[in-house]
Amino acid sequence: MYKQSIHLIRIRDLSQHLTKAAQVERYRPKELDSFVFNQKEYTLRNRKAEEGDYILIHNPRPDSLDTYSLNEIEELETVDNKGIITSNSHGLRHNEYLLMEPARDSDSHPIDYQDIEMVDTKNSQDSEPLDLSNLNNELLPSIGDIYKKNDSTEILEAMVVAEVPMANKSQKGSSVFIISLLLTLIFIIWGVFFTDNLAYVTNLIYNGSIDYLGWLYLGATLFFVIFSIYLLFSKYGNIRLGKKTDRPDFNTASWLAMLFGAGMGIGIVYWGVAEPVTHYTSPPYGEPYTVEAANTAMKFTFFHWGLDPWAIYTIIGLALAFFQYNKRLPAAISSAFHPILGDKIYGPIGKTIDILSVFATVFGIATSLGLGAMQVTAGMHDIFGIPNTLFVQLIVIAVATVIFTISINTGLERGIQYLSNTAMILSFAIMLLILIVGPTLTIIKVLFNTTGLYISDFIQMSLRLVPFGEGAEWIASWTLFYWAWWIAWAPFVGMFIARVSRGRTIREFVVGVLIVPTLGTCLWMSVFGGSALELVQQAGNNDLAAYITENVSLSIFTFFDYLPLNSLLSILGFAVVAIYYITVADTATFVLGMLSEGGTLNPSNKIKVTWGIIQSGLAAVLLLAGGLEVLQTASIAAALPFTIILIVMCFSLLKGLKSEVEALTVNRKPFPWLKAFSAGLAASLPVLIGLLFGNLEYGLIAGLGGFTYLYVFNIPYAQRAKKLFFVVLGMTLVTVLGTLAAPYPLAVAILMGVIGASAIFIFGSLRIAGPSAIFFVLVFAMVSGMTVDPGLAPLRAVLVFLGGSLSWIIAMIGWFFNPYGSEETVVKRVYLELAKFIDSVGTKDCNESRYHMMSILNESEETLTAGYIPWRETDLFKRLYLLNNHANKIFMYITDHFNDAGEKLPQELGETVRELANSFDGKKNKSAYETISQPNEMDDE
Repeated sequence: MYKQSIHLIRIRDLSQHLTKAAQVERYRPKELDSFVFNQKEYTLRNRKAEEGDYILIHNPRPDSLDTYSLNEIEELETVDNKGIITSNSHGLRHNEYLLMEPARDSDSHPIDYQDIEMVDTKNSQDSEPLDLSNLNNELLPSIGDIYKKNDSTEILEAMVVAEVPMANKSQKGSSVFIISLLLTLIFIIWGVFFTDNLAYVTNLIYNGSIDYLGWLYLGATLFFVIFSIYLLFSKYGNIRLGKKTDRPDFNTASWLAMLFGAGMGIGIVYWGVAEPVTHYTSPPYGEPYTVEAANTAMKFTFFHWGLDPWAIYTIIGLALAFFQYNKRLPAAISSAFHPILGDKIYGPIGKTIDILSVFATVFGIATSLGLGAMQVTAGMHDIFGIPNTLFVQLIVIAVATVIFTISINTGLERGIQYLSNTAMILSFAIMLLILIVGPTLTIIKVLFNTTGLYISDFIQMSLRLVPFGEGAEWIASWTLFYWAWWIAWAPFVGMFIARVSRGRTIREFVVGVLIVPTLGTCLWMSVFGGSALELVQQAGNNDLAAYITENVSLSIFTFFDYLPLNSLLSILGFAVVAIYYITVADTATFVLGMLSEGGTLNPSNKIKVTWGIIQSGLAAVLLLAGGLEVLQTASIAAALPFTIILIVMCFSLLKGLKSEVEALTVNRKPFPWLKAFSAGLAASLPVLIGLLFGNLEYGLIAGLGGFTYLYVFNIPYAQRAKKLFFVVLGMTLVTVLGTLAAPYPLAVAILMGVIGASAIFIFGSLRIAGPSAIFFVLVFAMVSGMTVDPGLAPLRAVLVFLGGSLSWIIAMIGWFFNPYGSEETVVKRVYLELAKFIDSVGTKDCNESRYHMMSILNESEETLTAGYIPWRETDLFKRLYLLNNHANKIFMYITDHFNDAGEKLPQELGETVRELANSFDGKKNKSAYETISQPNEMDDE
């Protein structure tokens, strides 16, 4: 037996206990339920709330189920006709909440709540005292509905999140883990016993994707860069990842250190010297071993390690963080597709995406562990003289496995954060030492020169495929290989970045994941690559360049041998390699645990240790079998489907961000660009005319009349013409008064008050929309502050009148194209709202739709009345009037006969009305009007 509960506490404060959906009896609070909150009793009412009221969110829209917790209590801050905004800046419609009315109604149904404090007697009814002994004093989370056994000793027994049972998510996690584990074992057996066959298959897939779909890698990666920069400057930049009150879990320095360590820390150490030198000896174009080759080598090194890989990580990391923390979905790759797939992310499609993510992560990390072990043993051989053998490499993998297994059991806050901070400090120390003892001036020149080349040639490099001539093979083996490699690594790095980025805004996120790491990698490559190229060029030592190219794992230690303090640099370099090596394995194991347990943010130690042993064992076995390169090719082959996944993820993220902005905004209208342009034209045109005639002063005075346009609103032209004409006269009058009163300061002060009060009274009593007295007072103040000469009053009055008349003309130009534009617009809105009302009949949205329909009918009646001109009754106006009357009659008929019947109207009826509304066009197509009535029918109404 389960008790019915309502709740407030955040879910992340609690542990989760899973149960099957069949064991849970669902209950949602409804009208006339009562409970205790903040030591007071409340009764739920299904009516519109007012500012300062408490509400219970009980029916959030489907696109907001993950934005608002079911049954969450919030306080109202703003209320309008369409909805509300809470004190937490959450936007809701009126049918999404219940009002919490103070005091308990005698007819109410009490439900359990965890508040066991004494009830405020001033707010409690004497008719039926509250039995405090039955209140639930346990902490319960705020997402979904919570149920607790009466005889249970557990804090939390069961819960349902967004109507998806936690048991289903657990089962998904189990199936992902089992299937991924089986696939991994199959590939291990395939790679060990049939290495050549696996190499043939993976190379066939990889080479085919590069040869035939290389353009897709290039185009997609450039798109990711552009999309990331768009997010940086877009309206979504201020959205916080998580609740508005959330703040980052890690300080900025540690956060950046963890991003860098997971993203490419070990990679830039491995390739920092080797890649520029390799490009110098074998450039994509031009002669090798030349100054041009050196510049090209640095430019492409920046390109391969700059914006593009970090943009890939930005896209997937941001998408995962947004859907985890803002939409409260599981921490899984499939969650990023919820706006497109809906609850299908919990089915086979979502499982396939997550399994592919695990597959790519395991193989990519196993490859890195193998390559990293080779570099660590190379450093040990260079520093300590330990033989660089396969046996030593296996020992390195075993020791590293023990270390990162201990680290992952200490959690993010201690293990991974401490390792990343240490690696970052040592990296900066090495760069600083090389800047001091190395070719400092050359490094600075390389940084500035290569940055310029990188920026100027970025688009050309991003789209370079070489369809004719030589160079295509170089692009395939370097640029396309890198892009495929970064995309294959994206699931692992993206999930980790998302995990450590809660509490940051999207703008902070993009700067921290895209911009700062790019600057860091460019600085690192300038220090190491620039110094290495200087060393090779000065010595004229082509043998050294060839040695570095052939022994990549030894390249950084060979480079240190040619610098002062080489022993210290080698020790620091070895420490950095070892720490980055352990950090990558640590973070990958953490991510694999998240993926395998259905997207939990804190996977169990058991699952993390299991994956740590598996990936280390995989690296060791393939080192023994000589299949490490095959495994690398297999992991990169997964980049092709992930490229498609990332592209779709961008659009899914955009859709989710759009819904987030809409959820936080109530009744926001688009910016009136046409009105803004017209207002600017009305103010500037008189000034331009005065300038053309050689008298700027007259133009500026006439420009004061341009303020007239600011009183333009979407009202019928008949009313607009009259209103603006009187505004022009008012502007002219205050100009005269300001000029005449200028010599008398006391008169200026008195008249300014009189003008302001008079304008406010006139606009208020006549209910005229507009800025009221503001611009009348402003014009008066400006004129009275000009040259004191009362004799100029007539001239200034004429100039302001002409400027105002020009504004009047600009405001009335639309009449020549569509004289009844405002009337048509409002009648069209009537029929569109009528279609919505017809669709809502028999549903829970009927009351809200009826309210909106009544509001728009009232607005249309006022608009048509304002546009009526007795001496100019056109056929079009008569038809509009009839259309409005017919809509009113249809609405009243449906309200009287169907609203309380509980049955829905035929869907075709709403579609017909909607088609009718969309066919309104008074100048081109009279079909909509003729369908309803003929002009002579107006007299019969």
